[in-house]
Amino acid sequence: MNPAPWKDVTTPGVVRASVALAVSVLIGQTAIAHEGHGHHHHHEHTHHSLDYSLSADATPYAPPETAGDGYYWWKGNLHTHTLWSDGDHFPEVVAQWYVAHGYHFLALSDHNVLSEGERWINPATDVHLARQGGIEGLELYKERFGNHWVETRPSGDGGLEVRLKPLGEFRHLFEKPGRFLMIQAEEITEGAHVIHVNATNIRDLIPPQTGETVEETIRLNVNAVHAQRRATGQPMLPHLNHPNFRWAVTAEDMAPVEGLNFFEVYNGHRGVRNYGDDYRVDLDRMWDIVLTKRLAELNLGIMYGLAVDDAHNYEHSESDVSRPGRGWVMVRARYLTPEHLISALRGGEFYSSSGVILDTVDATSDHLRVEIATDPNSDATYIIQFVGTREGYDPSSEPVTAQDQVGKIADITGRWVFVQAVADRDANRQILRVYDETNDEWHEGAVTLPAGETRPSGPLYLPGHPERFGFGGNLSEVRFWHKARAREDAENDMSSRLEGEESGLVAYWPLKESEDGYAGDGAGSNPVAIRGGRFEGESILDNASVLATSGGDFGLVEPTGAIVPGSNSFTIEMWVRTDPEAGGWNLPFEWIGGDRIYVGQDVGQGWNFVVTTDGARTDTQYGEPGEVVEIRATRRYSDDIGEVFQETAGTSAVYHFNGDEIYVRARIISSELHPNPFASGERQKAWTQPVIPGIGLIEAPDH
Repeated sequence: MNPAPWKDVTTPGVVRASVALAVSVLIGQTAIAHEGHGHHHHHEHTHHSLDYSLSADATPYAPPETAGDGYYWWKGNLHTHTLWSDGDHFPEVVAQWYVAHGYHFLALSDHNVLSEGERWINPATDVHLARQGGIEGLELYKERFGNHWVETRPSGDGGLEVRLKPLGEFRHLFEKPGRFLMIQAEEITEGAHVIHVNATNIRDLIPPQTGETVEETIRLNVNAVHAQRRATGQPMLPHLNHPNFRWAVTAEDMAPVEGLNFFEVYNGHRGVRNYGDDYRVDLDRMWDIVLTKRLAELNLGIMYGLAVDDAHNYEHSESDVSRPGRGWVMVRARYLTPEHLISALRGGEFYSSSGVILDTVDATSDHLRVEIATDPNSDATYIIQFVGTREGYDPSSEPVTAQDQVGKIADITGRWVFVQAVADRDANRQILRVYDETNDEWHEGAVTLPAGETRPSGPLYLPGHPERFGFGGNLSEVRFWHKARAREDAENDMSSRLEGEESGLVAYWPLKESEDGYAGDGAGSNPVAIRGGRFEGESILDNASVLATSGGDFGLVEPTGAIVPGSNSFTIEMWVRTDPEAGGWNLPFEWIGGDRIYVGQDVGQGWNFVVTTDGARTDTQYGEPGEVVEIRATRRYSDDIGEVFQETAGTSAVYHFNGDEIYVRARIISSELHPNPFASGERQKAWTQPVIPGIGLIEAPDH
C-alpha cells in the first residue's frame, strides 16, 4: 500500500548524508531521560541516558545543506499546534515527527497559550485527542516514550488524566546543537475580526487585542510583539497568518500596517483558502499588491512571504485537514540559534516552499538567479517565473462586486431559525431560505447552480469542524433530502418530527440524544459521532433535548455512498440557534473532501450556502437577487501589478534587472501535485523573497 501523502514528505536534496545522530526516543525505544523538576503530584521517576553518539545507520537527525561562505540551509516550521491548544497529539510526538522528517527547527505556536505551566487532559474526553482515538492516542504516546515518561493521575470521575509536558521539560529530548532547535511561539488569536498573528521566540504570553477595524487589530497585535522584544531584548518575529482564512484580511488591510513585514504566502491547512475564489485574490496576488503599495505608495518597506504547514493532525488522526510537512521555510544562516534564524529572516535570507527544494538563490543588486535541487528518481518538471511591478504602473483599482446574490439573509443570533438550503439541478438554481420563528418571517435568495455533480468524498461534520470554522449554539432536526424541496414543503413539516420514511429523505438526525457517543440517523445508517457538546431540553418542537456546542465541539459522520448527491438535487434543512458570542463563521453543516457542501452563518453578516459542483464553487450570500453589491475583498488592480517579467521552463534561470522594476521575486512551480481537496490541481511550489534592483535584499526594520 502506498503511504498517504502526509506520511512521506522527505525532501529530496535536504537529507542526503548518511551520518546523523541516533537518539533512542526517535527510533522507537522507550528509554527516555527525565530530569525530575519537583512536580506536585506522584509518579515514578526513572532516569535513563540518551545516546547522542554519531551513527551511520539509524539517522533521525538531518545535517543541513551548505549554502556557501560558511552558511547553511536550515529547514523549519514556524506555525505548529499540539494538545496545548487544538492540535491532536502530545507535543513530544509532534516534535518527533519533525526531527524524523529532516527539519532543523520547530516553533510551537498554540492558540493564546504558551506550552508552560501545569496542564492535564482527560484522553477519553478531550475533543482534540479524540481524532487520535482518545485512549489510542495515549497508548501511542506511551509506546513511543515509555511509561516512566508519561505521567497520569486519577480524575475526579473515576477516569484518567495525562499531564501535558511544558516545552522547557521535553525540549532536551530533541534539541542538538547544529541539528535541531525548538522555539517558543504563540498564535495570538483574535476572535472578532479573525486576526491571527504568530509571535516567534517570545518570552511571555501575549493576549489578543481587538481594534475597531481589521487594520487596527493587526497593528495592535503586531505591535504587542515588538513591545515585548524591546522590553526584553530578546529577538522576536511577528507574522500575519493565513489572510484568506474566513476571508478575514484584504491587501488594503495589510499594506498600511507599519510593523508588519511578514505574512504567510502559503499555509498548509487545507481550509485557509490560499487560492482565493471568484471574488477574492489568491495570496500570491495579494503579496504583489501589498508589496507594490508599501514600496511605491506608502514608503513602509518590505513584506516577506513565509510558508508554513499550520499542522494540527498527526500520526493516525482521523482528520487530514492540516497535516505536517505541507509548507516550510529554508533559512540561510551560519548558526542554528533563534538569534541567527530571526536575523536571517529579517534580512530576506530564506525561501519558502510547499515541496520544491532550491540549490541556489543568488540575489544581488543587478540580478536574481535560481537553481532547483532535482531528485534523480523524479520526473518532475519546473516553471520558474520572475514576478514584480515596474515603475509607472497603473495604480487604479475598483471594488469587487457580485450580481444575482442572495441578500444578507438575516443576521439572526440567539434565537431559533429554520434553514432550508436547496440545490435544484432541474432549474439550475441554488436557493437559501431562512425562517425567523420569532417574527414569523422568511428570508430568501438564489444564485445560478452550474450543471454537473457534487460528490463530497470526505467526512460530514454536524456541526462544523473546530479546526475550520466550528459552531457555537444549538442544533436540531437536521434533514438531508435527495430532491429539491419548496418553501411550502418545509412549512408543512418543519414543526414536527419526521417518521424517517418520507419520500426523498436519505438522512435524518433529530439530535435529541446520544448513545455510546453516537446520535442516530432516523432515515438510514449514518450516525453522528458526538465529539463534545451536550444535550439539553430546549427543543423548539417539544420537550426533547437538542445538541448544544461551543467552538471546540463537533459531530462527525462517515457518510455511506447512498447519501452522496452526485447529479441529484438535494435539500438540507435544520433548526439552528447561533450563539451571538461565538463570532465569525458558525457552520452547523459542513461536508468536505473533493467537492463540498456547507451551510452556516457569518455572525454580523448573515447566512451562507456553498456548493461545489465538479470543482466549481457557488455561494448564496450577500445582496438581493439581481442587485450589484460590493463584497469585502481585496480590490481589483491592473495586471501591471505582479507582472510576470520572465518565465523559464527548466531547473535554473536568471533574471537581469532592467532598472525600472520596483521589486522582483521568483515563483517556482513544479509539475508534482500537492494533494489538497480544497484546491484541485495544487502544485508544489517555492517562493524566493523580493529583491530591490540597485540594492538587493533589504532588511525588515527592527520596529
